[in-house]
Amino acid sequence: MDFKYLRVGRASELEGGERRFYRYLEILPGFLAVGTLVSLFFVSWLIPVWASFFIIAFDLYWVIKTFYLSIHLRTNWRKMRHYIKIDWRERLASLKH
Repeated sequence: MDFKYLRVGRASELEGGERRFYRYLEILPGFLAVGTLVSLFFVSWLIPVWASFFIIAFDLYWVIKTFYLSIHLRTNWRKMRHYIKIDWRERLASLKH
């Protein structure tokens, strides 16, 4: 099977509608980030109470997400230290084929 989209490295390698769609997908993350900041500015000017609720909820979301990541990072670090101590050559030699 020949999948053309798997060989694309740059938008200049595409033509027509595929190129426009590729560029759209490149622009989308930046547009959403800037759009969020600009819209938050206007919402805080028009309805500041709702903007404050959004900001507090967003901050709580990031605190919970950071705590969750920290727990998993520590757990996996312990697992990694355990697996580093194992002599893998010895374990491979003891396996029967």
